[in-house]
Amino acid sequence: MNPIERIAFDAERRKTRFEEFCDECHRYFSVVGAIPVFLVGQAAPLPEHVVGTDLEFGSGDAQRPLVIVGPGLGESLASRGLSGLHLRPLDEQAF
Repeated sequence: MNPIERIAFDAERRKTRFEEFCDECHRYFSVVGAIPVFLVGQAAPLPEHVVGTDLEFGSGDAQRPLVIVGPGLGESLASRGLSGLHLRPLDEQAF
């Protein structure tokens, strides 16, 4: 899932690692350090729809944003017992 709306991730505060910069594509091969989540300029509560981080995590072509939902939508999704869905609540320090 690639959410259309993006939310700013605070890579500096999270100490996210950026590895192997490519001069051709101007991207890093690996972006490591997504959890715990730190957001920039976002106030709680989160929106009750699907948003993604502006930063993508992972390696190579498998990089994807973190998908973030508000607590109400998160509870609704969790109650459905969907296979492969892993939800974690954000800490207060995320904001």
